Amino acid sequence: MVKTNGDHGSSCRYGSHGGFTLIELMIVIMIVSILVSIAYPSYLNQMRSSRRAEGQTLLLEAQSKQERFYTENNSYANNMTAMGYGNNNEATENGWYNVSVSASSATTFTLSAAPQNDQAKDAECATLTINHLGVKGESGTGTAADCW
Repeated sequence: MVKTNGDHGSSCRYGSHGGFTLIELMIVIMIVSILVSIAYPSYLNQMRSSRRAEGQTLLLEAQSKQERFYTENNSYANNMTAMGYGNNNEATENGWYNVSVSASSATTFTLSAAPQNDQAKDAECATLTINHLGVKGESGTGTAADCW
């Protein structure tokens, strides 16, 4: 194929140099930043919500051990080590909560899971609790139904 004077072999509308204008790039950056500002807080809330399961699991396990301890000793344990844990503030598997016996007598107990690290920013649920009657609670702005 022979080229003529007017045919430079380019299909670009702005001459021989193609690309995006600064305005086009700024519009794309603005759209992406708006999407991120909406999605990121939602993502963080979902992550905190999923981490609660770790605190709930250890609370329920400790509640079961409290009942076992009561069966053997006719009173509830007043600390986590009495139930076989290594510490009185037992950390969950990934360290998002520390579980402890926050109140105990011969016939009652309350277990608490205090949030740690980034989970401490969970204002909706904050500290999770469960007592000898199986009543579940929280100390945040949400309800027990939201947090459990």
